Amino acid sequence: MREMKDSGIEWIGEIPRAWELNKIGAIYEERNTKVSDLEYEPLSVTKQGIVPQLETAAKTDNGDNRKLIRKNDFVINSRSDRRGSCGISEYEGSCSLINTVLKPRGNMNNKYYSFVFKSDNFADEFYRWGHGIVNDLWSTKWSDMKNIYIPSPTIDEQKRIADYLDEKCTKIDAIIEKQQEIIEKLKEYRLSVITEAVTKGLNPDVEMKDSGVEWIGEIPNHCCVTRAGHIYNIILGKMLSPNPKDESNTLESYYCAANVHFEGVDNSSLKQMWFSEGEKEQWSYVKI
Repeated sequence: MREMKDSGIEWIGEIPRAWELNKIGAIYEERNTKVSDLEYEPLSVTKQGIVPQLETAAKTDNGDNRKLIRKNDFVINSRSDRRGSCGISEYEGSCSLINTVLKPRGNMNNKYYSFVFKSDNFADEFYRWGHGIVNDLWSTKWSDMKNIYIPSPTIDEQKRIADYLDEKCTKIDAIIEKQQEIIEKLKEYRLSVITEAVTKGLNPDVEMKDSGVEWIGEIPNHCCVTRAGHIYNIILGKMLSPNPKDESNTLESYYCAANVHFEGVDNSSLKQMWFSEGEKEQWSYVKI
């Protein structure tokens, strides 16, 4: 069994006795060269790595105020709301100033350290060193990042670990992709079952007629078509209340449009505001 030692760093814990700890600044140096996106292809820093600029990326008119990225540089987004957005660039290009571009120093395995930076524990430590006024603007600059300690095996072991993780992650990604295909097909099947049941009924032998509505098609002869407005009413919801009006109000979770999707209701990112007892009853309050 491999002999371990306490690293003295909370987020790392124990490491093999032969390993060392190094500050990031001893392994990388910052590349802070300003360039134009007319000369260097604009790139996006995503959770999947460094890619040609996404169509959905926020664009600025100040194309001259970007950072240079060289091939094999490691780039990480400094903002806490972009957690996990980082990777080794396979491109020469440019990125926005919110990213930190790092040039590898000396004898090291860039891919090994890329896996270190992608770990959840490092992400927690990275943003612990950050600063900001609010969570969405919390960022970790190079002046702080360079002082974070990370584990440093021998160069041979760095390569073995990187090769192992490359192989394992490739297999895992392939499984995820295959499962995702199955999930998408099941979603399509689920929707088709619902559509068939609500427009055709459960009796396959019932006499049918044309509904006169293209997306519905034929319906059972004994059914009729009506407008949604004849069945439902739309009412204005509660306005956002940042502060309680009185001490009897309680802070509760609520749904907004962003939580409602075709696949269902998303409970993972609910916001909160103040409700009175009467408002809870009025808005069919259900505790989350």
